[in-house]
Amino acid sequence: MEDARLEWIRDRVYNGLDLKDPKLFENFLDDDKNDDVMRKFFSQSSAEETAYAILFYIERIDREREITVDYEVEVEVTDDEEEPENEESG
Repeated sequence: MEDARLEWIRDRVYNGLDLKDPKLFENFLDDDKNDDVMRKFFSQSSAEETAYAILFYIERIDREREITVDYEVEVEVTDDEEEPENEESG
């Protein structure tokens, strides 16, 4: 990274969000849209009436885990559940 301003922001983001992977911010800037937003943010003049801010956050997604459980079921058969008898007409 050659821009000291980007390095400064990266260091603050990593510290604030407790990030360790050094490639995260570089991967973020690899997206041209994100890089353009950052550079536009730096190029804003302090004479403008509009204030700008960039917000960095982490979104954590808990994914449901599929767990397979094997179990046996014992079924009790009673005399009330007898099979029907075939009746022959004659």
